[in-house]
Amino acid sequence: MRYILTLTAMMLLATPALAANLNPPARFDGPFKGEVFETRLPQSKVAAACKDLFGRFGMREGTDSTQRGCSVGFKTECLIIIIDRPHAGRTPAQVRRHEIAHCNGWSAHHPR
Repeated sequence: MRYILTLTAMMLLATPALAANLNPPARFDGPFKGEVFETRLPQSKVAAACKDLFGRFGMREGTDSTQRGCSVGFKTECLIIIIDRPHAGRTPAQVRRHEIAHCNGWSAHHPR
């Protein structure tokens, strides 16, 4: 049962940073209360790295060539991949904020 709950939580928290609504709601917008493992890559490599990250945890999250980042969150760890320089009007700091919010519990569907 614990495994199913963990897997469900991982799927809810895993997300690509594709949405136009980049800024998270205030309740998810803050530091992650665990360890953050961050990888910065050129934008051209982000989608493949995110696909690999999701695959390692048995997730089938979508990725595409415009992707700026992704994350997989656990209770005490947050794994994020983000762009290493500004891309399409977004900075690495903005994308990091977005992905940390997912690790804090913001759904991949980006509800307000």
